Amino acid sequence: MELHCRSNKLTHLDVSNKSILTHLGCSQNHLISLDVSNATSLYWLDCHDNRLKHLNVTGASELSHLFCNINQLTSLANFVTNENLGSDGSVDIRYNYLGSEYPEAVKRDIQILTERIGEPSFQKDFLEAGFAYEPQKEMKMIPPD
Repeated sequence: MELHCRSNKLTHLDVSNKSILTHLGCSQNHLISLDVSNATSLYWLDCHDNRLKHLNVTGASELSHLFCNINQLTSLANFVTNENLGSDGSVDIRYNYLGSEYPEAVKRDIQILTERIGEPSFQKDFLEAGFAYEPQKEMKMIPPD
């Protein structure tokens, strides 16, 4: 099952009872929090360009494509518990506030993710910019604005 609700100025989206959801496209809204932990079949999530401060993907064990760039996320803590994340898909966490609250924890979480999906080229501004990953391509730093 797919749900696409891009560019609707949504401030709340409840997918808590959607365990058969495989694709969720909710980018370019006004979401502050998104919980897809019960979406156990979710494979692809595009929630970029919202106002997300909290994104829970813990129970979304099939999730391998995640686009949560251009938000206000400060932590990746629940991302690293998802062992499938990035395994055969794409992860884009650029342009968030990663490291602003717990810089050492974010460094550790980024290291866990990069060991799983491939080693990026670390640069001084790595935490501020985040990283983008696509299979079979080199990771590239995107400088912050």
